[in-house]
Amino acid sequence: MNGREGDVLFVNDEVMPELSNRSGEVQRRRIVNASGARIYRLALEGHTFTHIGSDGGLFEHPKEVDEIILSNGEWAELLAHGIGEPGSNVTLQDLPYDRYMPMWQSSNWDETNNLLTLRYTDDSSLEETFEVPETLRKIPELNIIDYFSRLYAG
Repeated sequence: MNGREGDVLFVNDEVMPELSNRSGEVQRRRIVNASGARIYRLALEGHTFTHIGSDGGLFEHPKEVDEIILSNGEWAELLAHGIGEPGSNVTLQDLPYDRYMPMWQSSNWDETNNLLTLRYTDDSSLEETFEVPETLRKIPELNIIDYFSRLYAG
């Protein structure tokens, strides 16, 4: 009914990999939920993401979010801001998300899963900081009434 969720979580073909980010750097990440049944609620403790796109492409305006929910086969495009001190770590976590019917709820549905470690490095070659534009792309307004009028005018 809810599908099967395995016990091992992979990120880029690895279990609990370690990625690096220079302190002060902004990294653009495309995250895909390739799981068959699991829905992810992703968060980095003490951090925010700038959500800039999804399956439909870039948003018109970026959105600052504390967490992101990805259903099966969904992807998100995020900017991760390197706000940690050099030498520090932060863990990308899959927070509990209740998608279950009560009689099918697994015993550990309310546990947090660690997915990867982000290690902050000190690199003096970091030049200038990146500012996210207020408008990423112009999305024209869809005139639904005009669309249906033309569709059924025949």
